This record gives sequence, structure tokens and C-alpha cells, in this order.
Amino acid sequence: MKRVAALVAALALISVTTWLVWPSAPGVRGQDQRITVVDGPADDQRVELDATYFPPPDGGKAPAVLIAHGFGGSKQSVREQAIRVAQQGYAVLTWSARGFGRSTGEIALNSPDYEVKDVKQLIDWLAKRPEVQLDATGDPRVGIAGGSYGGAIALMTAALDHRVDAIVPQITWSDLADALFPNAATQTAQAATIGQNAASGVFKRMWAGIFFGQGVSLDTFALQAQRQAAGPLTAEQARCGRFLPAICDIYQQVAKDGRATPEAVSLLRKSSPITVAGQIKAPTLLIQGQRDSLFPLSHADATAKAIAATGTPVSLAWFDGGHDGGNGEADWVSEESSAWFARYLKGDKSAPAVSPFTVTRDGGRDPGTRQRIRLHPEAGSYPGLAGTDTTTVQLNGPEQNIVNPPGGAPASISTVPGVGGLLSGGGQGNTGVSIDMPGQSAAFESRPLTAPLQLTGSSTVKIRVSGKGEATLFAKLYDVADGTPLPTLPAGLVAPIRVTIPDGASSAEATVTLPAVDYRFAVGHRLRLVMTTTDMGFATPATPAAYQVSLAFLVDQALGELDPSLRDTQVALITSPTYQRMRMMEDQIIAGQAPRGWLSTTDGLAKSFQDAQMQASTVLNGRADPIADQVLSRALLLAGTALGLVILSIGFSLRMGNRLSKELGALRMAALEVAQERLPRVVAKLRKGETVEVPELSVASTTVEIDDVGQAFSTVQQTAVEAAVGQAQLSEGVGHVFRNLARRSQTLLHRQRIQLQDMQHRATDPDALDDLFKLDHLTTRMRRHAEGLIILSGATPGRGWSRPVPMLDVARGAAAEVEDYQRVTVEPMSGQRLAGPVVGDVIHLIAELIENATVYSPVHTSVIVRGEVAARGFVFEVEDRGLGMSAEELADFNERLASPPEFDLADSDQLGLFVVSRLAARHDIRVTLRGSPYGGTTAIVLIPEEHVAEPEPETHVTEPARPMRVVRSE
Repeated sequence: MKRVAALVAALALISVTTWLVWPSAPGVRGQDQRITVVDGPADDQRVELDATYFPPPDGGKAPAVLIAHGFGGSKQSVREQAIRVAQQGYAVLTWSARGFGRSTGEIALNSPDYEVKDVKQLIDWLAKRPEVQLDATGDPRVGIAGGSYGGAIALMTAALDHRVDAIVPQITWSDLADALFPNAATQTAQAATIGQNAASGVFKRMWAGIFFGQGVSLDTFALQAQRQAAGPLTAEQARCGRFLPAICDIYQQVAKDGRATPEAVSLLRKSSPITVAGQIKAPTLLIQGQRDSLFPLSHADATAKAIAATGTPVSLAWFDGGHDGGNGEADWVSEESSAWFARYLKGDKSAPAVSPFTVTRDGGRDPGTRQRIRLHPEAGSYPGLAGTDTTTVQLNGPEQNIVNPPGGAPASISTVPGVGGLLSGGGQGNTGVSIDMPGQSAAFESRPLTAPLQLTGSSTVKIRVSGKGEATLFAKLYDVADGTPLPTLPAGLVAPIRVTIPDGASSAEATVTLPAVDYRFAVGHRLRLVMTTTDMGFATPATPAAYQVSLAFLVDQALGELDPSLRDTQVALITSPTYQRMRMMEDQIIAGQAPRGWLSTTDGLAKSFQDAQMQASTVLNGRADPIADQVLSRALLLAGTALGLVILSIGFSLRMGNRLSKELGALRMAALEVAQERLPRVVAKLRKGETVEVPELSVASTTVEIDDVGQAFSTVQQTAVEAAVGQAQLSEGVGHVFRNLARRSQTLLHRQRIQLQDMQHRATDPDALDDLFKLDHLTTRMRRHAEGLIILSGATPGRGWSRPVPMLDVARGAAAEVEDYQRVTVEPMSGQRLAGPVVGDVIHLIAELIENATVYSPVHTSVIVRGEVAARGFVFEVEDRGLGMSAEELADFNERLASPPEFDLADSDQLGLFVVSRLAARHDIRVTLRGSPYGGTTAIVLIPEEHVAEPEPETHVTEPARPMRVVRSE
């Protein structure tokens, strides 16, 4: 009884989608609806669709989801699924398609003229619901989900109605003609593709019988509804269910003959998503079962490629399920579908991302619960059935005789529609067991594998079929393990093929594309290819026939590339008894047997091969001789012509090269003269303020290009001079501005000092006198800064002395012009005096050095100023006890002091250095910086002897060293 129940459950798989049944939630309430639609080619057929609407439980506006049932089902089949989706915040509409459940009308196989028009009007109905979110007037935010028959209507509607925003079709077809009339063989150089050979395909008899039988539901709710609504079946319904009469007539003819008619292929193609997949703009999640002999993985592959070719987002999942059983993975499929709708209907970017390609694999059993573990490896892109890598496995086996029995019975068994899962023990895992009838099958086997082999996609094999007429065969790829009674057929899938042997030929070759699977062959296992003449699920010829099946060897494959004159000799050779005997001996050697007569056979075959090669060489030489003569003649002609052209081009190149070399040499000399002589001379004159004239660069040339280059150099020269003139004028203008500002400031400061001195003479209050001295000190510092502007402008300050001044007074005067004069200690000096004309500039120079020393040394340290007579003049030393400078910095500053740079307005941080260098250069004073023994820096100022005067005749009283402190500290 349990086996019977399992059988009924398996048969019902066709009408059940892979969603987990969840208990109804109190917040979700379905509303039964009768929705009238108008369809048909002429839009003249009225159909009432039995529907149920589930508003979003939380109120407000929400996206809508249409959930379509599988073939033979009704809206009741997807009720629990609809409740689950509604609980996630969607408005959900389910319906019984025309011809199913309580809906009226007849089944049209998801035709664009019938079912697609019906769904478009359901979308119109949703657009009028106040709870449904709209993208525009009449355009609801809507997605469609469905399995099998429902999956196809989702694809067809999305292609023909771009209001659909996302779809999740499951276990459905791409080309219905290919699904019912598959042919996995191609006798051309290309591999078989979906629908390519449907007209010559093998009729999938048992699945078609279920598909077209009566068209009534296997679902209990729908059966009860039909009986209550329609009563007993009519004669037409008993003959072909609730299909349109035209469809029923075509099926009756196909089922009778076992061959596809042009009318059948045309009808099925109209209901095939592959014909319109390029128009789909809605993001698509394709979920296809690995255990599905009705709509195998190749259908999802074809649909995914067609949709992705237009740039539409597509993800593909191969799960453990399908029309032939499997686990179904309800929870995982539900999660993937929910994430897809959340992302593309709700716009929820935080929803889990769905991988472009996911495969379910068996991960063994949990050691605790003993439940099977299923893994879901992902890929960043869908590689297609050809995969990303290919492994060649050598199959071995002789040519074998097989027969097609009279009436096609008894038939071999691979997968029986609806009960295929029972052959693999209830459908657990991605394996199946097949039964091949003796005398009807040929087997070819590999050696044991030395490494695991993961097959994800389709494999191909090339075979040769000998006989007459048309051969209907079935290819299976087994996993054979030593120690097991029966080999394993992955997913229980078989590849039906039909090979046509041309008239007058004894054999034909065909490339067979085996079913797409995800399967791992273990180490030590062998691959076995079996070709059978019958399969219970398919229609086979009733006429008995005999064939010979072998693998196509490389020599056989190469014959098709030869022309008839060369092919005949080779065909005669490989069809000779000696060649066939050698093949049999090779198979015996592979099988571990010792063949007899090997040497005599191979010697004779080698002689035959040698004769054939000689004949082929004679034919090819006869063809090659005239061609070689023509090639040689053309080569000689071309060589002579080329040699003449080369000689001509060499002579022309030498002549042009000599002329260009002379002209380029003249241009080079002129350019060097400009760069090394003219421009430096012009710039030097401009710095002196002289007027300059720039002659043009003239180079005699007969070449336009060189003349243009000369003109360009002349233009560059003129531009450089103009830029230098502009720079000089700018510098002169800035100097005038500095000088005018400084002169005005000096005038005011001079008047201010006179006023302060007058106030000091009249003041009697010590505090007031102290403040007046501070103001006087600030005025003195301001005067020095104003003189700095005059120096920057290139002029000479007006301050000077007519008589020599003692060096000690010069040092004290310099110290008085800095801010931190209290930290300055001026040591006693000899009585030498400084010439009056240079006193002002030297005071300014030393003041700048002292101020620099106070700024870059700690406030608690002193700055020492000392002076003494030197061999070539008088030396001042300004020493601080700060952090000092590195050797590189000292070298850089000494270079600037020795060679005053041009004043740069952008380098305002080095104004003091510029003033010192200018003053030193004006009077031939040498300023040098060096490290101090105390860690700071010592500035040495050497005043030439022409600026030094002897001491006054009277006795000079040496004063003790003391800081330059004039006012008392507060």
C-alpha cells in the first residue's frame, strides 16, 4: 500500500510546484473572484477565470505577485504558497488557467492568443486594486511565479507584457517541441541545440500521454470542483480532455504515427518561451530540477542565454528536484524566490543577493540526525552547459551489433515518467538505476579513473552507426563501480537520437550531446556509454531492424574532410576485412587478451596503408605541380619587382637623407646658438635694464617641415624674450612700489622719532620715560623694516654717517634694532672704526643676523656679538645657542649669501636672507654661517679693510661687556 501511495504522489509531481506548505496566518484572507477575460485570435472568446485574491495583510499599497499552477492543477494547488507570499507583504492573485479547475474555456498550452491574453487582463485587474502599488497608471508593480506549466506562462507573459517587473519560473520548458520531440544527435560539425532537430526528434510518448491525455487535474481539490461544476465528461473531453479540438487532433495524429508533423512543431513553438525570450526585460530567476526527464537542464540553459543576451539580469539554479522526484528543497527554493522578489519588486537592496549560478550537491549525511546534507556552491557567472574546462576520457569497445525488436518490445528502462524516482530508492540523491535489454544495447567503457571527475554540464561523444535507413537510439552515460551489482545512471536521464544513414552509404556518424547533469565520478570508477534501440518512455519503430554501433575513431572522423578522389582509397582501406580484423585485435588487447595472427594482419595492413599513401601522394603531386609552377613564377615576378622598388627607394632615401641631414645640422647649430648664447645674453641685458633687440632665427631650407621648425624656434625665442621683458618690467614695478612705500614710511618714522625724543627730554616721570623709550625702540625697528623694502627694490637707504663710527657702537646700534635686545650681549672690542658711508648698511646687516639668532634660539639663552681685527679687515661674530642647522642647510644658506639670488615674491619667508646678501654684495662684505660649539649657529661678517679706520688718537677706555639693556624690566 505504501508503494501505491508513493506512485500516486510521484504522478502528482507534474502539477505541484516546489514551495513548502506553510500554515495559514490569521492576517491573510483570500477573496474568491470570478474574473471575465476575452481572448482568442480574434478576441471573441469570453472565459471566466476562477481566482482568489489575497490583499497584503498589513494594509497599504504593496507590490503584487501572480502565482500560476502547474499542468493539471488549479488555484487550490498553490493556495498555501500564496498565503506564504502574502505574509511577506505582497498582494497575491492565484487563478485556475482556462480549461483547469472551475475556470471555463479550453486548454491552449499557454498560447499568446489565449492564456497570455488572459494573464495580461489579470494584470489589468490588479492595476485597479487600491492595495496594489503602481509604477504608472494601469501599470502595477507585479511579479509572476510558477512551476512547470505555470513557469512557462510567467516567461511568455514577461516577454509580451513589459509591465511585468520580475519572474521566478521553475521546472519549465524552453522549446515545447524539443521537450516532446528531442534529438540529441547532429550529423554536422555543430553540437545539437534546443529545438534544432525537433522535426526529426524522438517522440516522448509516455510524458506526452500524461501531458495530453485528458488534460484534467490530478489534484483532489480541482477534481472535486470539476465534478461539481461540469458534471460527467463529454465525448470530446473523454477523447482528449479539455484541450482545444485543434490541439487534440494534432496530438492524436502524432501519438498514432510516433513522429512530429510540421503542424505539431509549429503549434508547440507558438507556446515556447525560446521564441520570445529575447523580449524579456524583467529580471528572471530560473529554477530548474536536476531530476527532470520532461524539461531537463538544457531548457533552462537555452532560456537563460536568450534572456541574458539582451542585458536582462538572469540567475540560474539547479536544485534537487524536478518532474522525476528528488528532495524538492522547498525551504531553499522559497528563500531564493523571496530574495529575488524583495530585491526587484520591493527594491530592497539589503535583501540577500541571489548568485548568478547555484548548484545543489549532496554533502552526505549529518552524523547526528542522519539527514542528508545539501550544499549550494555558487559561481560568479553562468558558464553554460559547455562549462569552463573540458576533460577527454577515452572509451574503448569494438563495433557491436544491436537490434530493434518487433513492436519495440520489450523495451529498456531509464526513467519512467512520474515513477522515475522509485527506481533510485525514493528519489534521494541525484542518481538513478537503468535496465538495458540484452541484444538491444552496445556498451563502451573507459579505464578506471585515476582522479575524481566532476561533470557539471553536457558531455559529447561521436559514434558511427552502420545499417540502412534511419536508426532510433538512446544514449546513456553510466557510473560503474567495482563491487556494485548495477551501474548508476546520473539523474536517470537518457539522450534520444535519430541518425539517418544516407542512401548508398553503409554508415553514418553523429555527435551525441549527452544529458546535462551535475555528478561526481569517484576515483577507480569507470564511465560506460550505452547505446540502446528502445526506451519505455519513447516511441520506437515497430519494424525490426539491425545496426552496428561503434565509436568514431580519428581516422574515421578525418574522412569527412577529404575530397572524393582521396576519400575512396581510404574508405576502401578502413572497410577492408584486414582493417576490421585489426580493430578487433586492438579491442582484445585492451581487454587483456592475446590476439592471434597479429603480425600477419598488421604487416598486410601496413602494406595497404603504404600503397594508399603512395596513391594519395601521386594524386597530390599531380595537383601540386602546376600550382607550384604558378607560385614560383609569381614569386619570381614579385621578387624582381620588389628588388627594383627597394633599389629605387634606397636611392631616393639617400638623396633625401643627405639634404635633410644638412638642413637639420644648420637648424641644430642655430638652435644651440639661441639656447646657449642669444637668450642668456638677452636675459643678462634685461636684468641690467638695457634695451634688447632679438633677430629672427634664419635657416636656409628647401623643406617645408624644416622651415616650419625654424619658424617655431624663432617664435619660441621671441616668446621667451617677451616673457623675460615682462618679468623684468614686473620686478621693476614691484621695486618702485616697495621704494615708494618705504620712503613714505621713513618720513613718518623720522618725524615720529623727533617727536619722541622731544617728549623724552620733557618727561620727568620714570614710568612715562620708560614707555617713551619702548616706543622709540619700536620706531627704530620699523625704520629697519622700511629700509629692508628699499633694499628689496634695489635702491640704497638714505641713512648714513659722515665720520667713522667705533665698531663697538656699530654692534650696539645693531642690537638695539631687534625685538629681544635684552638677550644680546655685546663683548668689548678694539677701537677700530667703521667708515661712515657703510655704517647704516652694516648696522642693518648685523641687526638682521642678530634677530635671526634670537628667533631660532631658546628665550632663556643669550646671543653673543663679538668683534676683532682680522688680517683682511674686521670680523663680527653673532653666535646663538639654539638647535643649529644641518651641514646641507649651512651649505645652501652660504651659497645664497655668497651669490645673491633674484628676489622672488613667492619666497617671502627668506626676506632677511635676501636683505643680508644684498647688503653684503653692495660693500663686498663676506657673510658666512657655521656651526657653534654650543650647538647653535655662528654668523661671521668679514668687513674689508677699505671700510675699516684706525682708532681715534685719544686713549680708548675699554668698557666691560654688558647686555644691550636700556630700560628696566617690569
